[in-house]
Amino acid sequence: MDLLLYLFSFVVSLCSYTSGFSEGLTVSDRLCKSMTPIHPGYPQTSQIPYKFTLDKSRVLGGGQVTLRISGDNPKCRFKGFFVQGRKLKSRDCLKDIPIPVGHFIISRNDSAVQQFVGCGHPGGSVSHNNSEYKSAVELKWIAPKEPGYYVLL
Repeated sequence: MDLLLYLFSFVVSLCSYTSGFSEGLTVSDRLCKSMTPIHPGYPQTSQIPYKFTLDKSRVLGGGQVTLRISGDNPKCRFKGFFVQGRKLKSRDCLKDIPIPVGHFIISRNDSAVQQFVGCGHPGGSVSHNNSEYKSAVELKWIAPKEPGYYVLL
C-alpha cells in the first residue's frame, strides 16, 4: 500500500532575520515539538523566498523521497534549516502528531552540511551543521513501513 506525502510547511532560519546557531540547532523538547527555532530574532513576515520541491508525492512504505530546498533566485541563499517527517491523523486533518517518523539519510558528501538532531527518534530530524550560505540542499527521507499520511515539516 502506498503512502501519501504532503509538503506542508517548513522552517528555515535566515541569518538576516535571526542570529542562529552556526553549528546547528540546540536540541530541546520545545524545539522538537514546535519546530520553532530557539534563538534571538524575529520571524519573517514577508512571502517565503524559497522553493520546497518533492521528487514524488506518493511513496511505498520504506520508500525514499527527496526534498529539495532552494532560493527563488540565485541571490536567495540561507544558512539554516530544520526538517522532520511526521504522521498526520488523517488525510483531511492537517494536524500532525508531534513525533518524528521515518528517517533521513545523510551521505558522506552531505555530512558537511547536514546533521541528525536527536528528537527522540533516531534519524527522524535533520538540520544544518555549519554557518555557510547555502543556495540549495537535498534531503533524503525514508518513509515508515506503516501506511498513512505523512508530511515533511
